Amino acid sequence: MINSGAIGMPLHFGRVPNFLTERMGKMGDAIVESIVDHYGKSEVLTRMSDPNWFQALGAVMGMHWNSSGVTATVLGSLKRKINPMASDLGIYILGGKGRSSWYAPNQIRRVSDRHGLEGDELVQSCKMTRRVDNNAVQDGYNLYQQYFILSGRASRSEFWWFFLFCILLYMLTFSLSINELDQFYEYDPEEFLSNSLTSWFGLAFILTLMPSISISVRRFHDINMSGWWYAVLQILPSIIAQLIPIFNFISFMALLVYLYFMCKEGGGDNQYGSNPLQSKDNF
Repeated sequence: MINSGAIGMPLHFGRVPNFLTERMGKMGDAIVESIVDHYGKSEVLTRMSDPNWFQALGAVMGMHWNSSGVTATVLGSLKRKINPMASDLGIYILGGKGRSSWYAPNQIRRVSDRHGLEGDELVQSCKMTRRVDNNAVQDGYNLYQQYFILSGRASRSEFWWFFLFCILLYMLTFSLSINELDQFYEYDPEEFLSNSLTSWFGLAFILTLMPSISISVRRFHDINMSGWWYAVLQILPSIIAQLIPIFNFISFMALLVYLYFMCKEGGGDNQYGSNPLQSKDNF
């Protein structure tokens, strides 16, 4: 008899507490050592590559948020316990989450040199896996999903295409406001046009707010700058200009600096991800 059903796996936020990662590491260490003793180290890799088994491992280790963050948390916990015994077990866990992932190539080369492995081939596999993951999460999704992702990078062309989309959208809102004015000419034209523009532009602003922040942050990432520069160059000057109108020129100057950075070309791989142009060329 085959059972069927559905399961909800929402995205959770927050950090796993230290006591839980420590407990998970002890449990995971015991499981890995047991598999190595009974079946060999190759069986560890076989089982870890099975997504169902890996998800179950996270649950057994005590990962409460077992529908998001399980990969980083489980491997991070295992890394702290397994690597000190790596020489005995013959298993190394390298890399990690965020900036730690960018240390993986050098770590792979050091371990490969120590054990006579083909380090360059393993590094290439590591980079390709990372690019596949980045493309699956970001490049595989278009406007409505990708532009709500704050991690990763965005190329210049991606930013300026979105910029053009915003201009066309605001032109459309203006046209709709003029069209409404023609239909309801009996109202006070100035008051009606003001209210209509406010409503249509407000709707356009809401639709493009998060995508604008997202693509700007990822554009800063592409030139190896923190996404917080968006807040410094766009949000903060706007607040100052609203509170102290005499300082409107600050907002204008900040806008010019912001556009300058948006025009800069991104380089190769950096701490925020692979070069988006190279990633697309590889697929």
